Amino acid sequence: MNELQKKRVKFFFFCYFILLVVLTFFRFPDIKNELKYFVVTQNMIETKNYFILKYFNELYPDKPPIYFWILSTIKSFIPRYFYPISLITTGIFPLFATGYIWFKIVKKYWNEFMGYIFVSIFLAFPFVLGVSMVLRMDTLMNFFISLAIYNFLKYYENTRLKYIFLFYLSITIGILIKGGASFVIPILTVFTLLILEDNFKFIKKVHILFGITIILIGILTWFGMILQYSEGKEYLKLLLGQETLGRVVKSKAHIRPFYFYISKLPLTFFPLTPFFVIGIFKLTKDLKKLDFLTLFSLALFFPNLLFFSLVSGKLDIYLLPLYPAAILISLKFIDTFCKKRKKLFFYSIISLNFLVVITVTLGINYYTNNYTLKNLVAILKNESKAVYSYRFDDAKNITLEIKRDVNNVELSNIESLPTQVFIITRNEYATELSNKTELIYKNKQYSLFLMYK
Repeated sequence: MNELQKKRVKFFFFCYFILLVVLTFFRFPDIKNELKYFVVTQNMIETKNYFILKYFNELYPDKPPIYFWILSTIKSFIPRYFYPISLITTGIFPLFATGYIWFKIVKKYWNEFMGYIFVSIFLAFPFVLGVSMVLRMDTLMNFFISLAIYNFLKYYENTRLKYIFLFYLSITIGILIKGGASFVIPILTVFTLLILEDNFKFIKKVHILFGITIILIGILTWFGMILQYSEGKEYLKLLLGQETLGRVVKSKAHIRPFYFYISKLPLTFFPLTPFFVIGIFKLTKDLKKLDFLTLFSLALFFPNLLFFSLVSGKLDIYLLPLYPAAILISLKFIDTFCKKRKKLFFYSIISLNFLVVITVTLGINYYTNNYTLKNLVAILKNESKAVYSYRFDDAKNITLEIKRDVNNVELSNIESLPTQVFIITRNEYATELSNKTELIYKNKQYSLFLMYK
């Protein structure tokens, strides 16, 4: 690529970044997780307890604290635009930063042109983009996992101590953002890569004790701060048992069969699914003939897929850090076995990805109005009546938005509710409500009723 082409591509990426930033201001938070994070963040601000997270009055050891430190900082200084700024800070920025890291990797071990092809696909890959546009810590964790992997590759090349230090430091920060996946993925990748390279003796140069020390300093400092509080022992017990060992052996949620990820990959890998599936069979016939980048991609993808398949709790989003490897495997297949039409395939995939982006952009208002609580919350903000929920416990997460409690009510108790109160429910349960209700608002997902007598 000449300099003019590079400038045009960079300008395109800049415009794309601005588009995503603008889109964050049109989103309304999801009731189940995003608005729950609002509650956890507000509790942190009010109690000034930055190590023991709480969801209303319940201990919330599900997540480490760093992500909520970022959210609480944003809410403290920019409360009016808390949600979009949080999405930009913890989703859009890390997405582009991760893309840049992988651009440098692909440029180094393939070439610059393929670096631009890779990042063009990665930044608009439907599943990756979808995760980045949601208030979750996965994209931020993915950035630190990618940073750890990048620093190991730099160390593998010239064994400068600063790179192995940054490798372990990135792992530690990732752990404090989301948890153990930030440790497992880089370590499994490194071990598998050294085996595939027939260079396992290099493990002696990885300074394992040094790395364990860095990671333990971070984790034990966190645990020590937790124990400074009266609820610290109980919180730590839940953290290490239910939320760490429990998620691996017998998760409290998201329990799926071993083949769960295999069954979901064809959809979540769209539009690269056929190239990826065929590429696995074609590229792995003779591992000795594979170039370093392909071996590295296989080392990142397969052992970690196996690990997450063995873990009790499973969600599609847990595989996010493996998507760069899946994209590279697909591109390697196209480059190797479709040489005459490879550019046609590359540009078609990029075009299809951005077609999805355009479709999402045009449909975001429709989705917000029909599949979120935005309009329902707007109605309740202008009313002072009490609010209840029916078979919809997550509705309490709008408490901060409407500035009053939302209590769940059983069907048997609806008749005893006071006159003139609101009841929120999901549409599938709307017909179960008492006849003494008036439908105030309904979209494709939720209904709002007014109780009368």
